Amino acid sequence: MFIHRGSIFNRSLSSLLRLVSRQEALCPTRHEQTRASLPHHTQEQNQSAPEIGLTVDRQMQLLLRRPDQPPDARILKVALVGVPNAGKSFLVNRLLGWRVSSVSTKMNTTRERQIYSFTSGQSQIVFLDTPGLVSPKRHGRLKLDRSMIMDPHSSIWDADCIVVVHDVSDPWAAHRLDHEVTKVLYAHPDKMSILVLNKIDKVRKKLQLLDLTRRLTDGIVHGTRSWKKLSEVRKQVDLVSVFERMDALHGLLSPGSELVVCAQRLHRRLMETRHWHEYMSLLGQLEQLVEGKSGWANFSHVLMASALHDDGVAELKDLLLQLAVPGDWMYHSSFVTDQSPQSLAEQCVREKLLDYLPHEIPYHLRLVTEYWDVQDGLLCIVITIMCRPKQFKRDSKQLLGRGGSTLKQVAMDAKQELMNMFRREVSLKLVVR
Repeated sequence: MFIHRGSIFNRSLSSLLRLVSRQEALCPTRHEQTRASLPHHTQEQNQSAPEIGLTVDRQMQLLLRRPDQPPDARILKVALVGVPNAGKSFLVNRLLGWRVSSVSTKMNTTRERQIYSFTSGQSQIVFLDTPGLVSPKRHGRLKLDRSMIMDPHSSIWDADCIVVVHDVSDPWAAHRLDHEVTKVLYAHPDKMSILVLNKIDKVRKKLQLLDLTRRLTDGIVHGTRSWKKLSEVRKQVDLVSVFERMDALHGLLSPGSELVVCAQRLHRRLMETRHWHEYMSLLGQLEQLVEGKSGWANFSHVLMASALHDDGVAELKDLLLQLAVPGDWMYHSSFVTDQSPQSLAEQCVREKLLDYLPHEIPYHLRLVTEYWDVQDGLLCIVITIMCRPKQFKRDSKQLLGRGGSTLKQVAMDAKQELMNMFRREVSLKLVVR
């Protein structure tokens, strides 16, 4: 498996092409019938208004449309990284002002990299929403899809800016960056990074946020030190200098030391490798160099937010627009996401299954869209939920609930979310097999 750098557009296009081929093989005239059933005003709507297509080929049209950029176009590709359940997808929804990314209280709701685009004025922000970062050992223990460990790293190669979303409500992990996040930051010291302290509404003593900021940034933001105790400087060795420079203020190693030379060589190999197994192996070596590190001293900005209450989101959006650099847009201003409409619907149903079903059951259910059509402005969807053959009795019992109450609630909640997403009336039927 190779690392594909700068391949955002190609991956989006190829995934939609595969879906089109599969669906046309099942029913060659289905898409033409769906287009014919769309209301006339829908087909001729404002060409620049953000839109999520109701068919795969409409989504492909949005993806392939020539960017309608102004002469002074600006762009910023942003990778949102963090541990599972840090609130990355919820934050994306707030930033876009559109419910497009699945959100659940359970971990690993996002299972593959998803691309979203937001355009304002001459600037376009492309968000790369990724699965939560997990270690290879935990990945194997939880039996997660391979994409859930590879996609976050692939997104970082493509990004101009890394936004670390950190959950400050977790009493066990709020005081330090996760090891996987730290390794990513040290592996890409040349990329601009922003720290977002999320879920601040759950922190009762707000003064704790200042202490957390000092810990997570090593007391340095945008190159400016906010605390200068010598004892603290000795404890917080800035290993960014291992990759870039040795600052006399807090560098306790000489530039020519064996550790520095080893780290510089490791960083160069990380930048040059194109093999995933070698890249992950090098990240493992990097963990030894940053062991004991609780923060990252190279954040350019730190923001506090509560995505749930929409606090701090406008400030983050304004900052990203300011950081956009001159360059060609990747997408037309009407483009919202690279996900197919069927995939979005399945993710929405899976989100509700995660909310209502216990233990590992929702992670092992397979969803298949059996029917998709638009009739007189009504989007009609039938999704089959496939239970595990060897666990069918247990899975179906939990899924249906007493008198089918659980399945009805899942369908009701998913329907409401789909209406918010596609901005039209939706008829949703769920079938259990």
